[in-house]
Amino acid sequence: MSGQKSVEPDFAVESEKFQKYASGEGLSLERLVGGFYVDQKTQHAWAEWIRRAATEQRT
Repeated sequence: MSGQKSVEPDFAVESEKFQKYASGEGLSLERLVGGFYVDQKTQHAWAEWIRRAATEQRT
């Protein structure tokens, strides 16, 4: 093992922050069953958002 710790952001907190951001940016927040965003642009924005949150926690 390399000794790296697994870091996961608080998804509930990040989801709330993202939804506020996304609504301000005009992204569609419509979701499918299971919580996935319908709009591909929103899916990509969420993936980038959560990657950034995880990276910030590591530093």
